[in-house]
Amino acid sequence: MVPFKKFNLIIIVTLIAVLSVSCSKAVDSCGKESEATVWARSMDESRLALLYADFEKLAANENVARVYSFHGEGQKMPPEFSDLKVVKLRPKRGYILVNGCMDHGVVMSFKGLNKPGETQSIELSWGEAPPHSGSEVIWQR
Repeated sequence: MVPFKKFNLIIIVTLIAVLSVSCSKAVDSCGKESEATVWARSMDESRLALLYADFEKLAANENVARVYSFHGEGQKMPPEFSDLKVVKLRPKRGYILVNGCMDHGVVMSFKGLNKPGETQSIELSWGEAPPHSGSEVIWQR
């Protein structure tokens, strides 16, 4: 009976180690200096302005899908967003999920959509909780 308990303990410890490594990589892939945030910050001013205009137009469409995705969830990504390295668009909620990490991610939020007179901006946010989370405005008009 003792060898069976020892085997179970080895399996449990191995699973905990694998999950710990997976979780630590998830934090890195959705952190301030992750590949996803670096990519979003690398978009030039004109591409961000066009992205905002395209997203605003999509969000204003009364027949817009709830979700657009490259990965099968929701509708196929509209062609004007085909160059993006993102997971999904949520036009009615006003954001693009750039990268997902368990229950948090790297998100581009669109402020002032279809609200004349309000400041229009794209805010990039990352991480789950301080001190590993934050946000910054990457485009504003």
